[in-house]
Amino acid sequence: GESFYNPFLNGVVEHLEEAGMAEESQGATAVFLEGYENRDGTPLPMLVRKSDGGFNYATTDLAAIKHRSSMAVEDGGEGAKRVLYVTDAGQSQHFEMVFKAAELAGLKPEDVSLEHVPFGLVQGEDGKKFATRSGDTVKLRDLLDEAVRIAGEDMQSRLEDGQELSDEAKRVAEIVGIGAVKYADLSMNRESNYRFSYERMLSLNGNTAPYMLYAYAR
Repeated sequence: GESFYNPFLNGVVEHLEEAGMAEESQGATAVFLEGYENRDGTPLPMLVRKSDGGFNYATTDLAAIKHRSSMAVEDGGEGAKRVLYVTDAGQSQHFEMVFKAAELAGLKPEDVSLEHVPFGLVQGEDGKKFATRSGDTVKLRDLLDEAVRIAGEDMQSRLEDGQELSDEAKRVAEIVGIGAVKYADLSMNRESNYRFSYERMLSLNGNTAPYMLYAYAR
C-alpha cells in the first residue's frame, strides 16, 4: 500500500529541491512545471509537501516511480521497464505532471515507460458519481443482485396471477440480469463516462443484452 513508500518521501522532496525543481509556496513545497496553469493563468503547483509537513499523492507516486524503475534491485528496487497506472480519467493531469516531474528530476531511466490507462466514471442517473445514498461505493455484487431481481420481477409480471417462476425461469433471470450489466459496461468506450440505469440496461429494445438474448432465442 501507500504506507510502504513513507520512508522514501522525505528523500524524494530533498531530491527535487537539490535538482532545483521544488520551491516554497505559501508555506508548502511545490513543483511548478512549464505548461500547467490554473484557470486564471497562474502557474499550477504540484504539491509535494504540505505546510504542516505532510505529503501528497504526488510525493508518494514519485517515490513509487523511483522504487519501481531507478532504485537498484539489490537495494530493493523492482527493475520495472513499463509501469501502467489504471485509474479514472479525472486523474489524467495528475499523472501527466507526475510523469514529467519524474523525468525531469531523473527519478526514472529514459528506457522506462510510464503510462496512464484511464477509464470513464460510472455515474448515477443524476449525472453524479455513482454511489449509495450514504455516499459509499456501490458493491458489484449488490449491482448484479439488483439487476437479477428486476429481471425476475419483469418475468413474474408476465405470468398469470399466483403463478411462480420455475427454477429454469429463475436461472434465465440470473443470466439476463448479469448479462445486462456486463454488456452495458463493456459496450461503452473505456474512457467515456456513462450513466448507470437498470431501466436502460434491462430494456428489450435497443442495444442491450436482453434484446440480443431475445433475438438469439427467437
